[in-house]
Amino acid sequence: MAPALAAIAALLSAIAAPTHVAGLELEFPSDWFPVRIPRVTREDLALPGHEELQRGGAPFILTNALQSSEALTDLTADWVKRKFGSRHADLYEHGIRDTNDKPVITSASDALEFVENSGLAGNGSYAMVRLGATQTAAVRALMSPGYPALFDSDWWLQSCLHSTAARDNVFLAVAWSILIVGSDSAGFHLHWDSINTGTFQFQVAGTKHWVVCDPRGEESFYDPGDIDAFAPDLKAYPAFREALTKHCAHVAVAPGEALFYPSNWWHATKSDGATLGFVGRTVTRWNHKDVHQALRKRCDNPAPRTSKPPPKGAPPALSKEFCSALDTCAELWADRFSVLEERSLERQAASAGTTRRMLDGTVSHPDPECRTAPQDRRDCSAGTHGECIASGCCWGPTRARCSTPGGSGSLDGASDLCPWCFAPA
Repeated sequence: MAPALAAIAALLSAIAAPTHVAGLELEFPSDWFPVRIPRVTREDLALPGHEELQRGGAPFILTNALQSSEALTDLTADWVKRKFGSRHADLYEHGIRDTNDKPVITSASDALEFVENSGLAGNGSYAMVRLGATQTAAVRALMSPGYPALFDSDWWLQSCLHSTAARDNVFLAVAWSILIVGSDSAGFHLHWDSINTGTFQFQVAGTKHWVVCDPRGEESFYDPGDIDAFAPDLKAYPAFREALTKHCAHVAVAPGEALFYPSNWWHATKSDGATLGFVGRTVTRWNHKDVHQALRKRCDNPAPRTSKPPPKGAPPALSKEFCSALDTCAELWADRFSVLEERSLERQAASAGTTRRMLDGTVSHPDPECRTAPQDRRDCSAGTHGECIASGCCWGPTRARCSTPGGSGSLDGASDLCPWCFAPA
């Protein structure tokens, strides 16, 4: 451990404190937090009537996100140290109470050790372990079958970024995927996330309390970092009362659950006990144009060079390889979501008893085969699910090939998990 961190950790561990802290008790006036965030299972999410949630248009809690996976038993702080101990982490020694709280960049092992010791001393601290695409895949391997299609980024990463270096770069440059470890009472001030993506967080250990606020009320939110959403000073920030009584929700997310919120939704957190969560970004039909614009702005306007080198371990700038491929990625996003919208209209027509419209196979796509008429495409109906996915784009007679192995085979899960030009003939 770095000398400064070691000294602080030693001091914290020497302070007499109980090893177990009672559960976080929060009490709020009855008129606060009127917004209700639905709690759904993976099976519920695939049913008709949940289209807004399936597309990432509203926040929700997935109650059985990890109940059948190894993540709850295997994904621990010790596992993170073993697998990613030498990777860089951002350590917030006193949590992130406002925008003045800046991280110490250190190794993941040292950061997690500090968080563990600060928890014994009753001081809330956070460690954010940065993951590249490669490390994210290792974490995801523990989460099967809990990873909904909405949260998946592989479908575009593999198609438009052809090197591991480019995929790792974007993950690290914009914190596309991170592990967050917090001690008891660690908090994060009210804020919104950058680059306009949707965000999900799997709760692996401990319970995390959230205040989540609809951006339509942001005029009453003040600036990021101004508000302690769990104990707001309404004398100093009187307009926030409107947020509390009209625009915000309070939820507790327990181990095995996952919270999703769309782009630009404000949020604050507080840990109840030691917590560990896996956080990721996602592109949806609602935000893909804004994500493209935000990433293009970063590519075209990189941070100015200074005579002082960046601190060791600082996140990289977006690479030339990624920036060159960005517009191709954006075309994939636009085409995918136009096809999914077409399929949604088909289902709505079918459920209404009207004639079902089939895809005409003429959607814009960089692969010419995906623009040909259905009868001219490769037939993958005789192949396995894996072979169908590996073929890139093909045409089959049913949606059955699109179902997740061992899954329910729902239309929504299918259209999200298969090559997106794969459809019934």
